[in-house]
Amino acid sequence: MVTRLLPLAKVRSEYAKAVNIAVSGIGLEEEPLRELRILLEEYPGKCQVVIHLEGNSGGKFIIRSRSLSVSASDKLLAKLRNTSIVEKIWLE
Repeated sequence: MVTRLLPLAKVRSEYAKAVNIAVSGIGLEEEPLRELRILLEEYPGKCQVVIHLEGNSGGKFIIRSRSLSVSASDKLLAKLRNTSIVEKIWLE
């Protein structure tokens, strides 16, 4: 039995624990990463940030930020999708 209905945006913002971001590692420069961090800092919240990076040699790295947490808002997710180095985004 359903006890309450919530809009998807509210479910994301209240129940997501992490924002996972797959980043293109090929030819990755420091400046795009700095811009990504600035964007993430504009949306403070309770979700952990997890960056998934594939290196030039094919190695995969997962980086969990200890100092940055974000809101899983629709606005942030839309801006991340329009960022050139971001390949994929998913919530946990």
